[in-house]
Amino acid sequence: MQIARKIIFYVFLLVYLFLCPMIILYSFGYIFQPVDQEIEQTGIIYLSTTPSGAYIYLEKKECDYKTPTSIIDLLPGSYDVGIRLLGYRTWKHQVAVCEGRAVVFENILLIPKDLMPEAISSEKDLSTLIELPADNSFIIKEGNEIDDFYIYDITDNKVQPLVQKNILKHNFSVNNIYTLNKNNQVILQGNTLSSKKYYYFNLSSQPQVLTDITQLISVAPNTIMYSASEENTFYAVYQNYVNRFNIKSMSQDERYIDKIKGIGLLDDEFIVLDKDNSISTRSLNNEQKEILFKNKNLGKNLFKNSNFYEISRLDNQLFLFSGDKGDLIVTVAPYQICDKGVLGVEYYKKTERLLYWTKDTIGMVDFEKDDQNSMLFKDEFEINELYKNGKNITQAFWVYNATHALFADSNSVSLLELSPDSNHHVENISEVRNNSRIIYNDQQGYLYYLNDDGDLMKLEIISKDKLVFAPFQKK
Repeated sequence: MQIARKIIFYVFLLVYLFLCPMIILYSFGYIFQPVDQEIEQTGIIYLSTTPSGAYIYLEKKECDYKTPTSIIDLLPGSYDVGIRLLGYRTWKHQVAVCEGRAVVFENILLIPKDLMPEAISSEKDLSTLIELPADNSFIIKEGNEIDDFYIYDITDNKVQPLVQKNILKHNFSVNNIYTLNKNNQVILQGNTLSSKKYYYFNLSSQPQVLTDITQLISVAPNTIMYSASEENTFYAVYQNYVNRFNIKSMSQDERYIDKIKGIGLLDDEFIVLDKDNSISTRSLNNEQKEILFKNKNLGKNLFKNSNFYEISRLDNQLFLFSGDKGDLIVTVAPYQICDKGVLGVEYYKKTERLLYWTKDTIGMVDFEKDDQNSMLFKDEFEINELYKNGKNITQAFWVYNATHALFADSNSVSLLELSPDSNHHVENISEVRNNSRIIYNDQQGYLYYLNDDGDLMKLEIISKDKLVFAPFQKK
């Protein structure tokens, strides 16, 4: 009996001595491989989708759980992962699992198989859309005459003429539209039968009044700036100088700011890049307030590709310089994002991500926060080329907390999903009218575009309430 008890004791002791370490190792992500007689550390794949509840397939075998979930105890290697949900396109990705690490896909947007846009206006043969700085409306263009321009109110879902019928007693062909910050003020530049004209008006004014300001603007400016603190005062920006004009008094100050290489109007002050490549702030009275940067050698090297730079503030001491030759410079090292060809940018402040695009490439810049350093040029950032196969990229927008980018390339719109392993997904969303622009409203999650027939279409990309792709129903 004592021998039997000893045998049982030693058996349990051996089992304990073997199983206890194995349990501990397993809890730390290690698995014993009996074939190779080795202990290997495992990895994890985390998957979260919008909508949730999608089926997961690992190496073409259906898993027992749905999204969101973690697939644990995976030996290092490459795995084919698929996600399926009825009514949605299948999501596929080859995931590389490394020992002791988790690969996280937490922002997967499942796209409906049948996207059903809503026709807003099909009575006109529209040619393009024009963005307004305000988020609640945009301009629709049918032809070049003033009566061929309309404004669409996103909130009220209404299309109405940009200017009231017969407000002008003569023909007026529009060549350019200047929009002023996030307000309702607009300046139209165009031609009558006999002369060039500039008209100013406020979209929200009733009754609508168009003011002829041709005597204030003799040459078409690159852009027009406006400060909310100065009523009726505007700044026409040309290459190397700025004119100030007042609509109420119909007066102007020519070359109000002169001999400059770049400028931006930020809140109630200018930030100016001078000819010597120094950077300073100036009051609206054109009095110098503070020198932010004065390094001749660095400045000469940075601002050499373009003749003039538009300056904007991204965040605190983070400034962006957009050159007329398409170079892009920021005030964090290594300073230059791109040396030529940049067509546009969009900054998402919450995650400090800058989206930029050229004709064939979409890139992203991740900025690292450092509130301790107050110097203007500081720190470092990381540049990632997200997409390199564009044919004629003209626009791009951040979507879903800057985890996706919606972009127009030739006559199609696609959604780019940023993946943690840089193997980014691209899904076609819609075809659009050739040479027309698109509008994306991030507050409501809608894409607006023109189809081949010139109809204004509205397509929900992200549900405002649930932040999900939702199957669309015809109305």
